[in-house]
Amino acid sequence: MFLPLYPNDNKLQMGLALAFYEKGDFGRGITILEKLLKDKPADPDLLRLLGRGYSDLEEWAKSCEIYQQLLVMDPTDLDIRESMIKCEIDSSQYDRALAELEEWKDAFFKADRLDHLKEYYEILKEQLVDNSVVYQTLDSIYELSGEGDKLLDIISEKEDQPDEINIDETLSDSLLGSADDDIETSDVENMTSDIVEEETVDLQLESSLDGESSGESAETDAIIELDIDDSFELTQDKGNDFDFSFDLEGEETQESTPAVTHNLQGDLEETEFYIQQGLYAEAEKLCHDILAYEPDSAECRLKLEEIEGLLNQEKEQSAVAMKPHPVSPLPDDITDFNFDLDSLQPDESAEKKIFKTDVDEQIAADDMESHYNLGIAYREMGLLDDAISEFEKAEKEPSRFVDCQILKGLSFSDKIDYDNAEKMFQQALDSTLLEDMQRLNLGYELGLLYERAERSNDALISYEDVFSQDNNYRDVREKISVLKSTLGIEEESSSIAMEEKKERISFL
Repeated sequence: MFLPLYPNDNKLQMGLALAFYEKGDFGRGITILEKLLKDKPADPDLLRLLGRGYSDLEEWAKSCEIYQQLLVMDPTDLDIRESMIKCEIDSSQYDRALAELEEWKDAFFKADRLDHLKEYYEILKEQLVDNSVVYQTLDSIYELSGEGDKLLDIISEKEDQPDEINIDETLSDSLLGSADDDIETSDVENMTSDIVEEETVDLQLESSLDGESSGESAETDAIIELDIDDSFELTQDKGNDFDFSFDLEGEETQESTPAVTHNLQGDLEETEFYIQQGLYAEAEKLCHDILAYEPDSAECRLKLEEIEGLLNQEKEQSAVAMKPHPVSPLPDDITDFNFDLDSLQPDESAEKKIFKTDVDEQIAADDMESHYNLGIAYREMGLLDDAISEFEKAEKEPSRFVDCQILKGLSFSDKIDYDNAEKMFQQALDSTLLEDMQRLNLGYELGLLYERAERSNDALISYEDVFSQDNNYRDVREKISVLKSTLGIEEESSSIAMEEKKERISFL
C-alpha cells in the first residue's frame, strides 16, 4: 500500500523483502534486494539479507560469495564468519570449513561461542573420520566444557581406528595416562627406557572397575605384549600402591541419570499462553507431556478437554468454509451450455474500492500533501476518477495548484476525455504561479494531447511554441518535422503559422 506513495524509499522495500522472507517466499524477497543492490553494491545490510536468502534457497555458491564479500569489508565479524562456515559445511566443503575453524577457533572461544565450535566440529568428526586435527580440537573443546564422558569416547574411538598399536603411544597415552598422579614421573621414564626387543612376556591386565578379581573368561580379558629386558625388575613399591582399573573394551560406567525436575505450574501457564495465541497443537502436546509426569493433574485434563473442543470447532469452521454452495439442478431440456470463464476472475475493481476506502479513512481532510500523493498512487493503479478527486482536494494548496491541474489533465487524457484534459491544461497555463519549466512541460503535453485527438495543426503550433523556448527540449524537433511532413506544410507557411501562434499565445 505504501510503496506507490514512497517509491524511492529503500528501507520500505527492504521491509517488504523481509516480509517475504518471513512467509518463506525467499525468491521474491531476493528479487527486491538484488534490484536495490545495483544502486548500493557495498551496502552491508543488503548483503547480509541476500546471503541469508541464498542460504535458505540452498544456493551455496552465491551465499558463500556474498559472505566472502562481507568478510573482506570486516574480517573480524564473527557472525558473518560463522555464517560462512555453516554455508561451507552445508555445501559439503568440509576441508575449507575446517581450515576456517582452525584459524578462528581462538576468537570464537574468547567470544564465548564454545557451543558453536563444538557443534561444527562434531559435524566434521562425522564427515572427516580420519582427520586427527578434528579429534584433537574436539578433545580440547570437551575438556574446556567439562564433558569428560565424551572425552573418553573420543579416546576409545582413536584407539579403535589404527590396525597396529604403537607400543610407546599405548604406554604413555593409554596406560600411564589413565593412572594420572598415582605414577611418579621417574617411574615412567625408567620403564620406557628399559624396553628392548629380546624376549616376549605376556602381561594380562584384568578389567575390573571394583578392584576385585572377577574370574571372567579369557574372552573378556585384554592381552598386551611387551618386549622387555630380563634385568628389568617389575617390583611394586609398597609405599605407592596403585592398580590399573580401567576398561580396555571402551565400556563406560553407567552413571545414574539425575532426576528431571518439572514445574507443573509453569507448564500449565505455558499451555494457557499457547491457547490464547491459538496454538492449539502446541498446547495439546504440552498437556500430554504434563500428564506423562503428573497423571493426576485435574487442571491439565480440563485444559486438554478445552483444547480438544477448540480443535473440533476449528475443524468444523474449516469444513463449513470449504463446503460447496448448493446448486440447482439443470433442466433436462438444456443441450447447450455456454459458460463465461471471465465470471471466475476476481473483481479487481471491488478490491481497489475496498483499498481506497481503507486508505481514505486514514487521511485527514486537510492533509493536502497526502491527498496529492494518494492521487498519484490511484492514477498508477488505474483508478482515474479517484485520482482526479484526490487532485481536486490537493489543489487547494497553492503550491500544488499547477501540478494538480497537469495531473488532472493527464488523468482525463487517459480516460480519452480530451476536452476536459485541454481545459485542465489551459487552467494551468492561466495560473500566475506557473513557472518556466512547467510552461514548457504543459506546451509539450498539449501537443501530445492534440495528436491523440487528431488535431494535427494545433499539435504543431504547441510543439513550435516549445521549440521557440528550447529547441533541444525532448524530441520536439522530430515531432515538428513529422507533423510538417504529414500536413505538407512548406517552410514559409510554417513561419507564418509560427507568427500567428505567437500572437495567440501572447494574447492568452
